[in-house]
Amino acid sequence: MRSLVVVLSLVLAQSWSQSVDPVQYPVQDPVQDPVQDLVRRWSDLGLGLFRTMASRSDQNLLFSPSGAGLSLSSVLERSSGIGRDQLDRALGARGLQSSDLVSGLRAAVGGDTLGGVAWFVAQGAEPDDAYRKSLEQSFGAELRTLDFGSVQDSVDSIQRWVLEQTRDRVQIHRPGLDLGPDPQLVLASALHIQARFLVPFNASQTVQERFFVDRYHTVMVPMMLSSGRFFLAYDRVLRTGILRLALDGGLALLVLLPDQNLHLSDLEDQLSHAQVQAWIRALRKTRLEVQLPRFVLEHSAVLKRALQQLQVTQVFDDNSLSQVLDAAALVVDETSAPGGVASSFKTPPPRLTVNRPFLLVVYHEVTGTLQLIGRVVDPTQK
Repeated sequence: MRSLVVVLSLVLAQSWSQSVDPVQYPVQDPVQDPVQDLVRRWSDLGLGLFRTMASRSDQNLLFSPSGAGLSLSSVLERSSGIGRDQLDRALGARGLQSSDLVSGLRAAVGGDTLGGVAWFVAQGAEPDDAYRKSLEQSFGAELRTLDFGSVQDSVDSIQRWVLEQTRDRVQIHRPGLDLGPDPQLVLASALHIQARFLVPFNASQTVQERFFVDRYHTVMVPMMLSSGRFFLAYDRVLRTGILRLALDGGLALLVLLPDQNLHLSDLEDQLSHAQVQAWIRALRKTRLEVQLPRFVLEHSAVLKRALQQLQVTQVFDDNSLSQVLDAAALVVDETSAPGGVASSFKTPPPRLTVNRPFLLVVYHEVTGTLQLIGRVVDPTQK
């Protein structure tokens, strides 16, 4: 049975590359306006943080580039000196009024689609009223004052906020939530997305199928089925298939499926905003049956160490920022958007079965904002 699956996968990869337009190189992503430039910079910063975290783990992973960009941008105008210069470079906001840009981006994306942001501030270190108003209006950020003298109570307060934002899904890994000796400010971002597909998966057609975690490990997963016209591309350089699944709310899910003998880290090393945009531009519509595993990803990450590896150090050294936390949850099941209609064909179209580790990207179609980047190694694990 395993050899049959391998053969089918190879045949699929060949037909994939022949039936859709390949990604064109070199990749060049033109910047249209300052808001688009902000999206690009947030994406590259977020993908850099994702690569740093991915290099330390081979398990499922989920991270929100937009959440990290939003939370770090909210503290930018409170920083000064070398710390502000480093944040400026990381966020690409040098010479720009970040609050105005973020307001424009939030309006374009719509409401709270970027997720929630919170400032957990030590008593006596609260910003003035004008800055507090900017936090609320431009960044949609909450401000909560904590007595960091009780570390356990402080972590509990942050955990309660994360649970509120992620519908009781994401638990903070407490041993890794280092607040430092004299915490002043902890930034937190949180995003929950329930994937509501415009072309629905039919729950009555979900069946248990094999998912090949690696060469020696196979798990049984509920494999969903949908039939319709989907957007597809194949990157011959990176030997990766790209499938787009439309979601409601102006979002889309990209499934990035490397060829059978490639490791996900090879693809992760190539991730950039320009690369993602090149994949999106290469997508072409085709008739297809899609089998995708049902899964839930829940992840929290402390970003201080990863940010320091990306040369954002001074804001932590001068204690103006103590820790940055990102929490994200993604639910992928048969839930469909109201009015979603699957297609029926007289002759069954080719079938794409996502039955080995893959990467995913959830993005806002109009602005290109990267909401989530994730890695699914084992769909039975969160």
